[in-house]
Amino acid sequence: FTRDELAELTARSNAAGAWAVGSTWAIIAATFAAPARWPHPLTFVLAVIVLGTACGTQKFSSAIVGGLAVALALQDTLSNLFGGFYVAVAGQVRLGDYIKLNTGEEGYVTDIAWRCTTMRALAHNLIIVPNAKLAQAIVTNYYLPEKRLSATFAVTVGYECDPDAVEKVLAEVLAQAAGEVPGMLKEPAPAVAFDPGFADAGMAFTATFHVAEFANQFPVRNELRKRVLRRFRTDGIAIPYPARTVYLRGSGSKGGESRTSPGL
Repeated sequence: FTRDELAELTARSNAAGAWAVGSTWAIIAATFAAPARWPHPLTFVLAVIVLGTACGTQKFSSAIVGGLAVALALQDTLSNLFGGFYVAVAGQVRLGDYIKLNTGEEGYVTDIAWRCTTMRALAHNLIIVPNAKLAQAIVTNYYLPEKRLSATFAVTVGYECDPDAVEKVLAEVLAQAAGEVPGMLKEPAPAVAFDPGFADAGMAFTATFHVAEFANQFPVRNELRKRVLRRFRTDGIAIPYPARTVYLRGSGSKGGESRTSPGL
């Protein structure tokens, strides 16, 4: 080779090596950006190694081997990094939101870092979730599209009661509480339904009310139950005990004896 030809070959080799390094990192980034949709990174890296070997570019193959080592070493780190980037950019999970994961963890989002997201549970415990897990989880955000939340509680009365009268009493209790109980909203107005209806021990009603945010439902439900109980006692509406009819069959009797035992 002449000096000019050697210089040209050297320049091409250096350019191929630089392109290989850039391509390697691009492949690594794209692979971990959507780990649930892309094949394993080994598929990409091995394919490019074969291509580089077939082209006879030694620096190209060396760069890919180095990229493979880096990808395997930083697999978890890169997954969490891109997961945190996705969570921050998507805007579906924000600081201060109350969320619940399909794995059961729930709480207020207090921090979204590059490696993990921190949640504070209602019991004031911290829950640390890797961003890669959060990006792949099914998330219920109780603050989107708005903080307002509907909640319910069940009430059962005896079959001797008038269902219309019970429904009216419950509606009055809820309407009065809407202007007095902190966290309970007047609008949308609370509602009462004869649902699920006929139960084993009595007639079951469902009371629906709205609260300003997720955590308000627990103290509001607690206060409403106490108000309903006091009103039922005043109006003579009984809450039944579970009852079962038990048939006793003895060897010395022809028919049998039946006995109804409350709470059995």
